[in-house]
Amino acid sequence: MRLDALLDLLPLRPLETAALPPTMQALLRAYVPQAITGRIAGGQTDWIAEQRRVTVLFINLPDLRADLPIERAQQLMQAIQSSLYRYEGSISRLGTDAKGPTMMAAFGLPPLAHEDDATRGAAAALLISERLAEIGFTTAIGVTSGLAFCGSVGSATRRREYSMMGPTVNLAARLMQAAAQLARDDGPQVFCDAATRQAANGNLRFRDHAPLYLKGFASSTVVFQPLQQQGDAPPTASENAELPLLGRERERSFLLRELAKLTDHGSGAVVLIEGEAGIGKSRLLADLVARADRPGLHIVSGSGSPVERATPYFAWSAIAAQLRDGSARPAEGRQPLLRALQTAAAQEPLLVIFEDAQWLDSASWSLILAASQLIQPLLFCIALRPLADPSNDFQALRYAPGTRYVRLEGLTIDAIAELMRLSLGVRTIPTSLVDTIVLQAQGNPLFSSELVAAMRDSGILRISGDSAYLVGDDTPKPGVRASKTICSCPIHYAA
Repeated sequence: MRLDALLDLLPLRPLETAALPPTMQALLRAYVPQAITGRIAGGQTDWIAEQRRVTVLFINLPDLRADLPIERAQQLMQAIQSSLYRYEGSISRLGTDAKGPTMMAAFGLPPLAHEDDATRGAAAALLISERLAEIGFTTAIGVTSGLAFCGSVGSATRRREYSMMGPTVNLAARLMQAAAQLARDDGPQVFCDAATRQAANGNLRFRDHAPLYLKGFASSTVVFQPLQQQGDAPPTASENAELPLLGRERERSFLLRELAKLTDHGSGAVVLIEGEAGIGKSRLLADLVARADRPGLHIVSGSGSPVERATPYFAWSAIAAQLRDGSARPAEGRQPLLRALQTAAAQEPLLVIFEDAQWLDSASWSLILAASQLIQPLLFCIALRPLADPSNDFQALRYAPGTRYVRLEGLTIDAIAELMRLSLGVRTIPTSLVDTIVLQAQGNPLFSSELVAAMRDSGILRISGDSAYLVGDDTPKPGVRASKTICSCPIHYAA
């Protein structure tokens, strides 16, 4: 018997959406990126797609093969996930293609965007590399920072996924491939682009790598390798300390007077330097360190971390390592740290510097207060942003008799104009440019420098000889002229 034709076709029935019980919905929700669960819950699915500034990680996993035992695969995945989640990153995709088994992750996706995502991304890449090596896996990671399209890809009514696309993503993949070639012989490798290095340079150290010619990019790509942060590295004045400190003469004089009291009279204090991000707190402390770097004075420094804000005495780890005997261990509690500070101060005056102290835990604030009251000669200089919810220990320190308070405000118009001239390496700039930058940045030196750099890189602002001018002017026009005593040199302000 043979079928020649169908006389009556069966009607097609539309697919029905299966009803999911609440328990199943909760399980499936764990597989949906947090970047979109909030938008879906709020009925904002039309606004999922956007251009975002992100830090992208491409992670090559050559050992994740089909014959790998499931227990080992689980161990590998747990190491990667815990490292990413420690720094509040997001996993975007795990798949395999011509590049081999690859995971794509990102920092900066909602709702976990941070101002230091580049630092977090590079630190997470180092941690992933370290943890995988400990359990016998090799990896190669490419890290890039910049704008990327972030949104849903696929059908609005059928299968969709949340993805990232753009040159920033492509470059991370190419850097991963380049790192993988080196990893075959030299072990795990992490390559970063220039944007990541620039954004994270104040928090991590980087080593220059030879420029690479990467597929899909017309010119060579500048490549850097992040290095593990050394907690016992001695404090050093930053390279910016050699450049002019603008508009902070009063604050500088105040800190130098406190330093003189410490070195000449053995009188200590606690100086709290408060200001918004980018206002110049670190620049002011770098200037102090440069001027205080002399025989007979011991300088140690530590920094708070948003990732470790719940870890007791985390910022004291670097300080404990820099003290003379090096016997104090923050994990052992408060008393060993106090004894180490007492021993160091008994040998010579001690200057303790804290950066990003808004991330200090309550126990660290209490230790600072106790040390300032019990130990001399000891001077604390502490930089922090305004605290939205200060702890009781911080408030006790803030209003203690030996505490001094310095509030950094925006720079004056003249100081911003001088900063712009130094940033551009010119002597003359248009007054309209100064007015625009002052209006937009409100005297914030970091924001001012970034605005000027963005205008220059986009071609809106151009340089002709020793003058800067805005595009649209027929010829460079005189503006604010610099003092003859100031050299044309670049300057960078950190928060």
